[in-house]
Amino acid sequence: MEGFTRIIWKVGKEKLSRQLTSASRLFAECEYKTVIEGQRQACTEHMSLENMPRLLEKLNRDKLVFTPLRRSGYYQGFAHQHKEVKPGDPYYWFGCITRSVEDGQKFKEADLTGDHLTMGEMLGYPECCSKYFKENFSKNYDPVWLNNNEAPDGNPLANNLLRYFGIRIYSHLSCSPDCEATLKIADERVEIMKKLDSATTGWLLEYLASPMTWDSYHGVVEVDTPNFLGLTHTFPLDKQRVIKWR
Repeated sequence: MEGFTRIIWKVGKEKLSRQLTSASRLFAECEYKTVIEGQRQACTEHMSLENMPRLLEKLNRDKLVFTPLRRSGYYQGFAHQHKEVKPGDPYYWFGCITRSVEDGQKFKEADLTGDHLTMGEMLGYPECCSKYFKENFSKNYDPVWLNNNEAPDGNPLANNLLRYFGIRIYSHLSCSPDCEATLKIADERVEIMKKLDSATTGWLLEYLASPMTWDSYHGVVEVDTPNFLGLTHTFPLDKQRVIKWR
């Protein structure tokens, strides 16, 4: 299925659409900060011809290294894989940001060999979640809490059901909605986010605490929230799967 992301608003579009943009930007800046501050060895980045001068200047200023991994065609919204680049089509470079050339080359080698555990370790992901990803991604490239269809009294720090739309605190696919290692990482990310933009961080936590339903069937997932219905493509299940976040 061709990649797509759609938001169908119920109420509050004018204000909340701006909040979504702010939350997405805050997440990206937090990812970058974790590498600068040494909380992890690497983060991933998309570098287009348009943002290349700005990003390279930023990397030079912060003494960081960008290592290109592969080219990808442009796609809309969320993607589970990179799009093939056809001759003449615009593209961006997908790569990693590290504090040293050696770390960048280490990540590149792990990427080339499909060593998800090494990449997960360098990205600061919990070992349990990296193993979960390795075991399940080849069978389902959107493995959202495969053994959990209910998340009663969910901690907003753990909620990644809205990551398709830029609303998230951590970047990995957690092994469960109550993974303690994920909650620890998310708590650290929130402290960074508060320093960057306390108001947006407060909104983000509040919205991730909202009741919502993740509903996947035949390659489409819809996430029903109090303000909008989010739609995107996903792994094509032949049986409907629903996760209720309370």
